[in-house]
Amino acid sequence: MDFSEQTWTKAELRRTGIAVSLAVLVIAALLFFGVDWNIERRKAQQKLERLYRDLMIVQVTLNQMQRADGAFPAPAEGALPKSISEFYARNQGDAPYYQDLARYLRLDLFAAEGPQRAPLGYWVKEDGDRWIVISRGPDQDFDLTEDTVRTWEPSKWLLATYDPTNGVASSGDIWIYNGAE
Repeated sequence: MDFSEQTWTKAELRRTGIAVSLAVLVIAALLFFGVDWNIERRKAQQKLERLYRDLMIVQVTLNQMQRADGAFPAPAEGALPKSISEFYARNQGDAPYYQDLARYLRLDLFAAEGPQRAPLGYWVKEDGDRWIVISRGPDQDFDLTEDTVRTWEPSKWLLATYDPTNGVASSGDIWIYNGAE
């Protein structure tokens, strides 16, 4: 068939024009509304959101433990002790949601997955009035060292802090601490 001699009717041209226009509008709308096609990035963002929520729960629980016991719990080899999960479970009642949360509360969501997921890092200042809880962050590696943390100068910790503007899986740790003086 020789296409150079094919003629298009007005109706065919109109239908083709409408179809092309609709396709362009749909693509433009998807781009404008920022449809996120990257599923892995979305999963990492959801994990980050859950970690931030969990760190806030850890903060509240540590403060409650300090009020109840007169001191923050001692670290278990640089990690959150199991007592935080037990304390949380005791104080939240028997609701299944809280019991499930208590089971994984002390675990680092960014540690390598497996049957024994590693706990969050945790240190208490020698005088017992300050603590820090640290997640490995999306790169699954501690960037804050125990020596750096033990200086208790948060400005030095900033160099090893996770920054989402560097990409979802960039290096750096996610941490929370009580800044009591």
